[in-house]
Amino acid sequence: MRDGFSADFLRACYLAQSTEIFVSLVTITHSGLIEPLRFHNKQGDSIVSNGETYEARWFEMDLPSELNDSLPQVVLTVDNADLLLSLLTFPLDTQEKFEVHMSIIKKSDPDFIEYGPNRFSAPELACDKVTAVWNCLQEPGLDATWPKDALTPFSHPATFGAKK
Repeated sequence: MRDGFSADFLRACYLAQSTEIFVSLVTITHSGLIEPLRFHNKQGDSIVSNGETYEARWFEMDLPSELNDSLPQVVLTVDNADLLLSLLTFPLDTQEKFEVHMSIIKKSDPDFIEYGPNRFSAPELACDKVTAVWNCLQEPGLDATWPKDALTPFSHPATFGAKK
């Protein structure tokens, strides 16, 4: 697991424009799934990273605030408009937790993990016609607070796939 970002990653994130595109990868596992669910957050084709195929599917991870005293919780919201996630997860035993892994890669070098994987346990899953939402708790050792700063396309254009 990489605990910090590479100098290339940090430099590209703070540039006004960059040719580099960073991609978030999410893997969701559960003993009832035949194979893990793997997604990446960019439009287009699937991405192969370290021999695993990640399908394009919109998702958002809301990181915990450092301002409150509650248990650090991450909320993962994934597009479920095609109801695929509902069909795959409906018959699963809800007493057993899901495990969620999140990593960041460069699209130009998908086998090099820039950051992660961060591991979360997800005791709760809620699906509706539009989204699937996992409420995740950080695994032990990952209980550091996250900065409250917001990453926006204006402040960190390369993070959002802006090109020169």
